[in-house]
Amino acid sequence: MKITLAPVAASVRPAHSAPSPLLGACREVEGLFLSHLLETMDRQPFGEGMLGSSAATAAFRAQRNQALADEMGRRGDLGLAQMLYDDLSRAGGGS
Repeated sequence: MKITLAPVAASVRPAHSAPSPLLGACREVEGLFLSHLLETMDRQPFGEGMLGSSAATAAFRAQRNQALADEMGRRGDLGLAQMLYDDLSRAGGGS
């Protein structure tokens, strides 16, 4: 009995390939949306909250929210970037 293995073409792009500029822009849009969302969610409607309302606390919250939004946008946690990319790619804007 002779077994022959035919090579299989890869259907998935390698993980190390650089993302397209369009996908990068879509991820930035998702990050901006998340930044505004987190900023709005962080507002204290009933007073100062547990951390108080000093300028240092406001700066800390802004930096924390921005870092969280940037990371979530980079990873595509919300899925908005991928949806934008898919729609724009179909419209001829992908590269």
